[in-house]
Amino acid sequence: MPIIAITTTAGTGSETDNSGVITREDTFEKAFVGDASLFPVLSIVDPELMASVPPAFTAYQGFDALFHSTEGYIARGANLMSDMYALTAIENLATYLPRAVKDGKDMEARTHVAFGNTLRVW
Repeated sequence: MPIIAITTTAGTGSETDNSGVITREDTFEKAFVGDASLFPVLSIVDPELMASVPPAFTAYQGFDALFHSTEGYIARGANLMSDMYALTAIENLATYLPRAVKDGKDMEARTHVAFGNTLRVW
């Protein structure tokens, strides 16, 4: 069956890739899950679906996207194209994440944070 992913957060970017982590909460054990067959055929990233995310979670998720973008920029395998994506993601997240945390209904900020999160997966 084709996978359609709809995200309600901007942090992990997992709505656009083929992997994830399953956490066992009682022991904090994590298991990686990934396979080419898990790529979504459609990923819906709608900032309006993120408007109800509380400020603390908006910050946590935004920092996750920011760290992943930074990681991509300094990675040994980085190149001109990946740097372009990473720097654009970092710029959008650094500029708009504080606004999204302050006012979750700020759709301009939510849009740019979602954009930065989506770019970070490339």
